[in-house]
Amino acid sequence: MSKVTIQSFNGKKWSTVICNQEKLPISRNILVNPNFADDVLKNRNPNNRHRDDRRVAKYAQDILLNNWHMTNDDICFDIHGNLMNGQHRLAAVVLSQRPAMMSFKFGVATASMV
Repeated sequence: MSKVTIQSFNGKKWSTVICNQEKLPISRNILVNPNFADDVLKNRNPNNRHRDDRRVAKYAQDILLNNWHMTNDDICFDIHGNLMNGQHRLAAVVLSQRPAMMSFKFGVATASMV
């Protein structure tokens, strides 16, 4: 059985997403709050490319105007719990200081990061 654990501090308590399944990766839709997004970006984002502040601002504006929609592109974590994809969307949640619904994939093979 495979297990992926993501822990994040939401400002008051630690929250944990534990995925126990025989087959990874698994997907979940999660309402992302600003504290969770900030914690992931600071502590689980070791290998992502440079952040595009214009893109983050655009996404944040969409969230603030209630124009945000879930995309077909998951926010991905590798088997070690590190962020592989989605830093701009998470940064937009932090910038807007509003929660947003997003799709996540946990337990992606690290070697698949492009």
